[in-house]
Amino acid sequence: MVKRFIAGAVCPSCGAKDSLRMEYMNDGADMVRDCVDCGFTDTLNAEASSATLPGTRVEAAPRDDDRQVIRIMPPTKPK
Repeated sequence: MVKRFIAGAVCPSCGAKDSLRMEYMNDGADMVRDCVDCGFTDTLNAEASSATLPGTRVEAAPRDDDRQVIRIMPPTKPK
């Protein structure tokens, strides 16, 4: 397969920008990313990771229903 650089990606090991490249293995089931600066290598399972991602980046996270509204009273002058 062809290795492609990921634009704007930062290496989680050394912090170098634009040094990560991605390659698909096993008919696209696994993604291997590696850093050309420090040699960091990581394997990601494409099927497992896509199930945990939200539909969009602007999708709101689920809210807790146990929230209560409180009212802040303005300070009163002493009598």
